[in-house]
Amino acid sequence: MSQPPQPPNNPPQGGFGPPPEDPGQQPGGGAPQQPPAQPPTPPAQPPAAPQQPPAAPGQPPAAPGQPPQQPGPYGQPQAGQAPYGQPQPGQQGYGYPQQPQTPGYGYPQQPGGQPQYGGEQPQYGSYPTPQAQFPGAGMQQPQAPKSGMSGGKTALIIGLVVVFLAAVAGVTYVLTKPDDKKDESKDKKPGQSQGPGGAPAGADAKPKSTTGKLLFTADYPKVDKDTTLGVDGQWATKKVFAKSGKYEVVGYDAVSGKEVWKLPLKGAVCGASQHITSDGKAAILFQDHKPKNEDDYARCSEVMAFDVNSGKKLFSDTAKDGDSSASMDEVTVSDGVVATGGTDGSFAFDIDSGDLRWGPKAGSKCQEKGYGGGKALLAVVSCGEYDNPTIKVQKMNAKTKKAEWTYPAPAGTKYVKVLSSDPAVLAITVGDESSEKDVVVVDDQGKMRSKISLGTSAAVSGLPKHDPGCETTQVEPCRTVAVDDKYVYLPSEEHDGKSDYGRTNEIVAFSQATGKAEKKFDAGEKRTISPVRMVGDKLLGYRFPGYDTGGELVAFDTKTGKEQTWLRMPVDASEDERNFQPDYSGVTYAYGRFYLGENTVSETSSKYDKFLFMAFGAG
Repeated sequence: MSQPPQPPNNPPQGGFGPPPEDPGQQPGGGAPQQPPAQPPTPPAQPPAAPQQPPAAPGQPPAAPGQPPQQPGPYGQPQAGQAPYGQPQPGQQGYGYPQQPQTPGYGYPQQPGGQPQYGGEQPQYGSYPTPQAQFPGAGMQQPQAPKSGMSGGKTALIIGLVVVFLAAVAGVTYVLTKPDDKKDESKDKKPGQSQGPGGAPAGADAKPKSTTGKLLFTADYPKVDKDTTLGVDGQWATKKVFAKSGKYEVVGYDAVSGKEVWKLPLKGAVCGASQHITSDGKAAILFQDHKPKNEDDYARCSEVMAFDVNSGKKLFSDTAKDGDSSASMDEVTVSDGVVATGGTDGSFAFDIDSGDLRWGPKAGSKCQEKGYGGGKALLAVVSCGEYDNPTIKVQKMNAKTKKAEWTYPAPAGTKYVKVLSSDPAVLAITVGDESSEKDVVVVDDQGKMRSKISLGTSAAVSGLPKHDPGCETTQVEPCRTVAVDDKYVYLPSEEHDGKSDYGRTNEIVAFSQATGKAEKKFDAGEKRTISPVRMVGDKLLGYRFPGYDTGGELVAFDTKTGKEQTWLRMPVDASEDERNFQPDYSGVTYAYGRFYLGENTVSETSSKYDKFLFMAFGAG
């Protein structure tokens, strides 16, 4: 959901501005928003957006008795967990002076704060943006507006007033299988990622030319008034780009953009795997029906796996808790498994057959609340009651569910996010804090190798200076981070540059061995940048478009810091390109092509936005 650009009579503003809603973080719970900080002496601004529009028809603020995913109240509290250990000294960034700042794109805040794309772009005012909850959103974080930063993460936690009953003994979990057809392919390769963690072989190919063009788009769908719908999920192979839409998933020819297949869905999208397997398989969660009115509640009980190249449905199942459907909030893929987490516990399915590998255990004191996928499968496990849980992270064997190692999160941990499954890199939210405080690197014995302090935003209280762009309650995805075998790459929040106007930022490389910031990669004057993913041994960054400049993909040599331009998006598409920001929009690079897509759609944003997604490639 994006905002329209302000008329060009305003002087260009640098940096990222404050967002009304956080959309990779999907709306949920109707939490009030924290007013964003105001930029210093700005030009005339449009009126501020309303704080919180009503929820979408047919979707209550939250299903009765459903809490956020993490932590989960199962059984009695366990013993306290081991603390982090000794804090790392000298984690105060890498040198540029801290100054009061205008709200910034996620740095402070992700998928929260939104970039305003350097000083070359007019500031997006506070145009009204609906924050209505889309069907099936569960207790996910509200979206952030595309005009900068907000306290969306902080506000969400305040708004999460939930009571979750312990699992009742004797409850059974049954899976119905509307489509029991199996994929005959025996090639079950480990799950890979087109985000943090790498991509299938060939996906890292450099574009044939640095001159980019708009290859194809899909129109923004028509949405009912006061309604926000989930459209999260986009995956790319060499042949096909697949994107979730309004009650459907559609595959497009990756070169021509011609529609080649379509999979209708019973209801709106609730979640999608950020990973795709090396043989082109992905998974999605969706509602059991389309709500007819505000009293008609649809559960996110449907899970489907499909082949991105062919559009073949591998399986489609409904999870049930006794006679009623079970609610699932997030999904990932890894090593032949589709793993889901949610308020009713976790399920794991064979990606080809849909056979249930495991499900929730009634009466268990501990329950997996979500998973990080890709190269490995990490489970975030919550034990004890909701108001006093203990949380641990386990590396699981996807075939047997046996834990290969266990990392006990610090006492007081509320949420754990997986930035990378291999190496294991985790973001930690502690106590009443609304955003991640630290990043922990875990070794292959489950021991903490180092701790990275994310710092504190100079612009918005409670937000980190280096924001990985994670969902508030979900284990995945985290959208503005990249990881290799030596470093964790995170964006800094925006700050003043050397120019009289305009803001800038950097991508900072934190050592996995020491937790300290060792390198930085500059966005350039009046420009801002975010990590996309690793491409081989290079760091791929997305430099946001300015008012009269298209966006740019750049590859950094992580040893020398040398920058190489890979793709310059066309200037004549920059106005529409600015409506997609990587801290909460879908961002995918694969096989020389770059895709930007919406994660939610609404009736209000349809007045300003033209496209559901944009695909760029070499001209």
